[in-house]
Amino acid sequence: MKQKIINILINPFIITLVISLIIIILLPPIFDKYKIEEIDHRFSGGELFFYEDLDNDNFSEEICFLIGNENSLGIIVHTKGKVIDQWKFPGTIAGGSFYIIGDYDQNGFKEIYLFTYQNDSIFMHGLDPFNSEARPLFKKYISKYHSSERNIDLIVSPGGIIDLNGDGFGEVIFSTVTGFTLHPRGLFTFDIKNDSLFRSPETGVNISNPISFDIDNNGFYELMGEVAASGNHDSLYPYSDQFGWLMIFNNKLEFLFEPVKIGPYTSEIQIIPYRPTNLTYLAVLFKYPGTLDLASALLLLNINGGIINKREFPDFGEIDLSFLANSNSKKRNDLFLIHKNGIIEQLDSNLKTVKIKAIEGINNVRIYPIDLDNDKHEEFLFFSYNYNKIIITRNDFSDPVGIEPMTSFNPRYFSVNLKGNEIPDFIIQQIDGQKYLMRYYRNPLYSLQYPIYLGIYVGILLLIISSMRIQKYRLKLRYDTERKIAELQLKSIKNQIDPHFTLNILNSIGSLFYKKDEEKANYVFGKYAKLLRSTILKSDNILIPLNEELDYIKNYLDLEKFRLDDKFDYEVVMEDSINKETLLPKMLLHAFVENAVKHGLRHLKSKGFLRILINKSGLTYSIDIIDNGIGRNNAREYALQDTNKGLEIIDNILELYYNLYKKKIQYEVIDIGEKDGGGTHIKIVLPVSN
Repeated sequence: MKQKIINILINPFIITLVISLIIIILLPPIFDKYKIEEIDHRFSGGELFFYEDLDNDNFSEEICFLIGNENSLGIIVHTKGKVIDQWKFPGTIAGGSFYIIGDYDQNGFKEIYLFTYQNDSIFMHGLDPFNSEARPLFKKYISKYHSSERNIDLIVSPGGIIDLNGDGFGEVIFSTVTGFTLHPRGLFTFDIKNDSLFRSPETGVNISNPISFDIDNNGFYELMGEVAASGNHDSLYPYSDQFGWLMIFNNKLEFLFEPVKIGPYTSEIQIIPYRPTNLTYLAVLFKYPGTLDLASALLLLNINGGIINKREFPDFGEIDLSFLANSNSKKRNDLFLIHKNGIIEQLDSNLKTVKIKAIEGINNVRIYPIDLDNDKHEEFLFFSYNYNKIIITRNDFSDPVGIEPMTSFNPRYFSVNLKGNEIPDFIIQQIDGQKYLMRYYRNPLYSLQYPIYLGIYVGILLLIISSMRIQKYRLKLRYDTERKIAELQLKSIKNQIDPHFTLNILNSIGSLFYKKDEEKANYVFGKYAKLLRSTILKSDNILIPLNEELDYIKNYLDLEKFRLDDKFDYEVVMEDSINKETLLPKMLLHAFVENAVKHGLRHLKSKGFLRILINKSGLTYSIDIIDNGIGRNNAREYALQDTNKGLEIIDNILELYYNLYKKKIQYEVIDIGEKDGGGTHIKIVLPVSN
């Protein structure tokens, strides 16, 4: 079983899979489905630039608001690099999103509606840039406005242009939000066709971010928004802002039902439609940093304001900065609760969690829906809490991508510059004139990720298989080389194991026994047995430690010395610093020693002598084998004692050894002249490791 598991683990397909997964995990995020990148950043001074396709040709016009003069507002509209015209309006732009763009008469050309205040009045201006007369469409008085001694705190919160009365023409929807100035606070619609302005009933509360939806299925839109109990108004004011109120308005801005008081001062209420079936509900997020007596809660109400389900949040920190959203502003058939830590809960009609997603970096949970890539579907734009990062998701909160702008960041206005079939530009403008140009697009590498993953797998598999085959080839080559070395080594020792050598030794031993010299016979027999044992046991070895090679040589020399009747003596001198475990090819030294005995010392008429000297010199060992034999020239006179074949074997062994271990062993044969006593000097240089 263990071997089976090992076989599975070392299978090249399994190894490749593991390595491929590691590489894929460690890859940078180059295969994200969508990408966002910053193209440019510049300062535009006292100009605000917005982009909108006013003539429906898939190319955006550039709308430049000149806001440098406090008493007037200039507008210049460019189309495809050319100026259409420019206009000037008296007054100062209102705070917030001070303009709305839409096609109220459905003629294919959008108009621009902007809000200004002048002296004590608020106005709405309508402008049709592609009108042949090139003049303002209208100027409409909205309401009186009295600035506070503290500051000017008027904000216009747009709600779009929607046909509220079913006549085929759109109405402009917006609300005015104020602080200590108190007036005006309310929800407004303007019927452009009939020049009629509608305002919600007098209340003391601010209604911001108005949205419209047909909640009762009667064919007409109802309106609602976010209500904050800001605590600026007197408590006797109708529907005072000392409390939060649930307010829903019909298309004529009348209360759909009597407003419901929900929470006291500092509470916030967000109301959005939720239509999971053919019935529409009101999802209400009530946030109040109070006590357990009045906990924050998520409510599900019917269209008459009756509570159907409730989910409380006793810990205000759990719901602080949270936000309700639908993925589709037209259908509103789902409900999401977005938390400040980036956790997004999808809820059902029982307010139970159906699915949870987590998006890193989301701290400012308000959603800004905008079609960034011109695919006719809105994306969701988020910002981190301190606005140093942009996060964009699809409208189901999938495929998040983020970017940190190159400079300090305080976004205020957003628009998209369509450029035909090219990737649109996404423009973020700050009130101080900083302008960021970005692009959000589908990553072309996304569709290639699986072929690339497959390519990574196949490439690694081929590399591993090739490496295994190369390794297998190298192992075979090594095996063949080792086998050849072993064969050559066996040839070099054949004299020690062939019948002639064996019979000579055995006859000599038998002669000793015959002479009753048992002690010497046993000594010689022991030497021979040790030699024979070493030859047999080490027959598979290619390399052998230096000390074992020397032991073998000593046994061999003792036997030859005995066989030749003490015709020579020998000595082995080794420097103390020599590592006795150093490996060298088996029988290398023996081959030279054997030649010295058989072809040099054997034919001497006088006493012979053999020295083996081993010294260290840097990173090499110097091995000297010196004899005082008859020398090579005299040895050639003995026809049967040719040494060429022995040296050929040694050369072959050393060549194969170098191919196998990349270590070059060199030797030199030096003839000693007769004036120096004659003989042969073998000098071997053996490289060793540090």
